[in-house]
Amino acid sequence: HAYSEAGTYNPELIVVDDDGATNSSMATVTIEEQNQPPEADLDVDPATAEVDQSVTFDATGASDPDGEITEYRWDFDGDGRVDAKGRTERHSYSTGGDYQVRADIEVENGTDTSITIDVYVNELPEPAFSITQSRDDGNTVVQADASASVDPDGKITSYRWEFSTSGFKSTHTGEKVRKEISNPDRYKLTLRTEDDDGATSTLIKNISVQVDEDGDGLLTKTEREIGTDPTVADTDGDGLDDGSEYQLHETDPTQADTDNDGLDDFLEINGQTNATNPDTDDDGLED
Repeated sequence: HAYSEAGTYNPELIVVDDDGATNSSMATVTIEEQNQPPEADLDVDPATAEVDQSVTFDATGASDPDGEITEYRWDFDGDGRVDAKGRTERHSYSTGGDYQVRADIEVENGTDTSITIDVYVNELPEPAFSITQSRDDGNTVVQADASASVDPDGKITSYRWEFSTSGFKSTHTGEKVRKEISNPDRYKLTLRTEDDDGATSTLIKNISVQVDEDGDGLLTKTEREIGTDPTVADTDGDGLDDGSEYQLHETDPTQADTDNDGLDDFLEINGQTNATNPDTDDDGLED
């Protein structure tokens, strides 16, 4: 016989022989209340985390139907060791991967129960890019290549670029980007990568963009400093471009006749006279 409720019972045994005589015996049986194990209820936030992100483990929903919970024991990494003993705990992971978290819950009568929950830790993408500069029709072309970027535990699904400087910003997408710039300046180039789990990482580089608007071999910045026209290759119209005059021949790119001897610099250089000396042969006569 099974008793469905706790309490004290007096079962009686009656025996009868073949002549009808009877006898009986009574016993006392005490049925105690059956102890119920604690009910473990765990919450983890977030269940998918990033490396070094704080994860909250919460056991406040756990209860014991017929007693009090006396201890919580957490094993965050599945190594069998107790890492924490609070009702609510925080933990972060320095390495990506799948982790099985175990919580053991003990009540006052010594009965305990355990529950496990899975946590996935995502490795962040690792952005990397190279930069090259070239000239095209007076503008400087900046090309950035992020093909060296990697995601340790998945793949990169998005590349977002931003060129910015004072009063200017432009955005681009794709693994490689090409940007024509007409104004020399220092620019901040920002790359934001996103992986297939939604994790993002950002890399910023500062670049100095130099521009040669007229293609004469002198940067626009330099031309403004020396007084030549950055939009005209031959400012003084002597047949020599500003770059060759300033860097090679050391003549004045703002004056057609540097030495004022009546011959333009182009004629003197091609005639093998000194364009910076009005009397190349020192004979007392101007060239």
